[in-house]
Amino acid sequence: MPGSRHASRLVFWSCVGALAALAACSAFSGSDTAPSAAPDSGVPAEGQAPSGDGGVADAGKRCSPSDPFGTPILVSGAPFVSGAFRLTANETHAYFDNDAGKFFRAEMNGFDSVGVAIEMTVATAQIGTPSSASLSADETTIFFEDGFRLFRGPGSPGGPYTHVTHIADKSGQPFYDEDRNLLYSSFYTGGGFDRQLQRAAYANDAAAAFSLLALDSRSNYSALATKSGLYYAVDIGNGNADIYFKPLSGAELAVAGVNSQNNDEPVWISADECHLYLVSSRDGPKQVYIAIRGAL
Repeated sequence: MPGSRHASRLVFWSCVGALAALAACSAFSGSDTAPSAAPDSGVPAEGQAPSGDGGVADAGKRCSPSDPFGTPILVSGAPFVSGAFRLTANETHAYFDNDAGKFFRAEMNGFDSVGVAIEMTVATAQIGTPSSASLSADETTIFFEDGFRLFRGPGSPGGPYTHVTHIADKSGQPFYDEDRNLLYSSFYTGGGFDRQLQRAAYANDAAAAFSLLALDSRSNYSALATKSGLYYAVDIGNGNADIYFKPLSGAELAVAGVNSQNNDEPVWISADECHLYLVSSRDGPKQVYIAIRGAL
């Protein structure tokens, strides 16, 4: 993810290969090699709304899909977020991580305010800085990144998650699209932080091989799947990114009204696509914002 956290990752990049060689077998074969480059549209099947990180499955008509997003609003009480800021399916709780690799859960006080955060117990691999948690709808399965590697672990809602399993190398920033049994993540394509989105079928705690998505040729990452398409970040240079959207059919495009001249990355969206949360450095350090569709 663009930002201060990238510099520390570069320091230990050279040791990732050695660590991978000692790792136990992943849940699918070929985790040390590049995923298949076979074209994949990267968008979910039409008419299916994701649960889990996808948000409220039936939130009523809070907005019209044709409405543009309003100017992003700062989410008060949200601390510095290193990797991701997600909400539960009913939008009542948020979970996120900090620069020290700790995961937290907090009650939401409305859509733009975060309550007191409580640390979650997650048995991380501790080979890097754990980040970017993605949970199942019932919060009994967690996916996260640690040291350019992808892990999953079962547990109780809100934790603890004490038995984690390595499922992919050179991968991070997971997003679990539970209704379609798809796991999205970013594949680190080379030195530095060039990334490309990938996804794999995932069901019954087992994953098929990841396939790269046929999206923008630039570095892209941080996927959010919805019933109408895919939101993700596109590297625009100088450590910054813009938020893009790839519909079920048609060309990908920058999301109007939400991008700034600095870094903007999507981190969570409701199933009705009325609430888009993003991490942005538009006002200085990275902070969490919400863009509300139809609120101009």
